[in-house]
Amino acid sequence: MLATDKRLQIKRGFLHIKESLSSRQRKPFFKSKKALPLIQNL
Repeated sequence: MLATDKRLQIKRGFLHIKESLSSRQRKPFFKSKKALPLIQNL
């Protein structure tokens, strides 16, 4: 159960980053390793 919850949170984080970046820049930030700690903090 916990693993699936984390996967859902990560997916939400990816969508959030994609939406926020699509409005500002079009860089593949969500694919970079720098995005992982930010997603975990969401």
